[in-house]
Amino acid sequence: MLDPELLDAYRNANYLVRSGRAFTLQIGQHSPDLSQIYREQGVASAAFVTATNPHSQRLAETENIARQQALQSLLVAGHWRFLEGIAQDPTLKWPDEPSYLILGISPELAATIGRQFGQNAIVICPGTAIPELLILS
Repeated sequence: MLDPELLDAYRNANYLVRSGRAFTLQIGQHSPDLSQIYREQGVASAAFVTATNPHSQRLAETENIARQQALQSLLVAGHWRFLEGIAQDPTLKWPDEPSYLILGISPELAATIGRQFGQNAIVICPGTAIPELLILS
């Protein structure tokens, strides 16, 4: 079970998509921008995933960069369409975490990738374009 303070940090984070037109995803709030991307890309789901700071343990920047590059390589090898993003803690207790919004991915596969990179949680975005927190550990 995750610490309630950590869960709150995940729920209250801003999930900024930076590729193309920038917009922010927030847990439980419909995103018209995400709905537009779904229409443009012909998909009905997405997930916001990072490889940094596994199990919420802060790593050195060089290690986080290598982990994020490994995630990007996995996505490229799998022919996934993705947009760059950053998870931001509005309280500034946690550093920004580079992330990817993976288009058209199922929650199950996104969870597998999140677990592969040691994440406690990921953000899944169903066809409603209302992001949800999916706890993995």
